[in-house]
Amino acid sequence: MKATVAIFAALTMMTVVFAGCNGDNASPAANSLEHRHEAAPGETLKLNDGSKWQADTNTREAVNRMQQTVREHTGDSMALGKVLQKQTSELVRKCTMTGEPHNQLHIWLNRYMPAVDHLAAETDDARSGMAREQVTHLLHEYDQFFE
Repeated sequence: MKATVAIFAALTMMTVVFAGCNGDNASPAANSLEHRHEAAPGETLKLNDGSKWQADTNTREAVNRMQQTVREHTGDSMALGKVLQKQTSELVRKCTMTGEPHNQLHIWLNRYMPAVDHLAAETDDARSGMAREQVTHLLHEYDQFFE
């Protein structure tokens, strides 16, 4: 049951990202297809010819808030996951990135969002600790590829 809820939450969140990011006026279905093509699961993040990708201000601020939330959160992991889910939705809603930096962000989000969803759904202390470590690792990874 928990796995089903986590999978549903992950798919819902990915649908929001694929349909909402970029703020253009194409239909949600067109956006979804385009974004699935640009950020297929399993793609690997890469640098921009050895340099970090330039993220837009909204993305940088949103990720900074998420990093701060993880650093400062002392409550249970499920509550942390739910806060991060809301912050991720906000990041996606305000996304204005385009081109290859946008594609690379989606590759990162394809790994980050399921980790956050897992954190929000996990009730076992040991597994929630591992989920929190994964989220922390992915937030650090963002800093290695974006500025």
